[in-house]
Amino acid sequence: MWCNQIFSLINEQTVQNIVVCDNYEIANQISRIQYGDDSYAVDTTHYPLAIGCFHIDGLFYEPDGKTLIERNLTADEEANLARIKVEQLEKQINPNIDIKTCTLKELKEWKVKQSKEKLENYLKEHILESSCHGSTVKAYTITKEKQSLLSQMIIIAQTAKQEDIQFQPSWNAAGEICTYDWTLEELQQLAVEIENFIRPLVQLQQTTEEAINKSINKEEVMKVNIDYPQNRL
Repeated sequence: MWCNQIFSLINEQTVQNIVVCDNYEIANQISRIQYGDDSYAVDTTHYPLAIGCFHIDGLFYEPDGKTLIERNLTADEEANLARIKVEQLEKQINPNIDIKTCTLKELKEWKVKQSKEKLENYLKEHILESSCHGSTVKAYTITKEKQSLLSQMIIIAQTAKQEDIQFQPSWNAAGEICTYDWTLEELQQLAVEIENFIRPLVQLQQTTEEAINKSINKEEVMKVNIDYPQNRL
């Protein structure tokens, strides 16, 4: 059993014809018979070519003579590339480390990173209930990104007030659109409540990080618990 290949017949650096053949020598003979002794065949099974393309210094170009034609990947190459991408994605989604081969420093850095990532995930999965706006109890997102945006909104509102510039602050409850009826005082109250909510969590992460860095061997590092409580501290 054999596999046919696609050969381009080249003369004067130009693809004159494209044929299917199971043998390079035969394809090369066909090229020389049809287009002269200076002609030759090239296996282009994996190149998206057409008659009129150029073959210059071992590379293929579009008929404009400038646009390089890249070789298509083989089925095995595509499968290998897909495997590599899956492995890379798995490392991003579920990062891991080889405890046996890594250094103590590398293990500590990995464990600390885990503690910070788990804190951020905790903040994404939990909300703060507050009646800061209009005395109505609503849920508010407390992620690091939201905290940063809230701080920016407060700074802008404070600056506008100090400079006597007309500005209407806005904010939104979780899952709702922004409303333009917030006061600076309401934003500040929300910021304080969020800080009171997350401060014990941040302190827990810092305590965990300190315990990790004080560990004198890998066994101690792995014993450090980095889980956050399901209920509010």
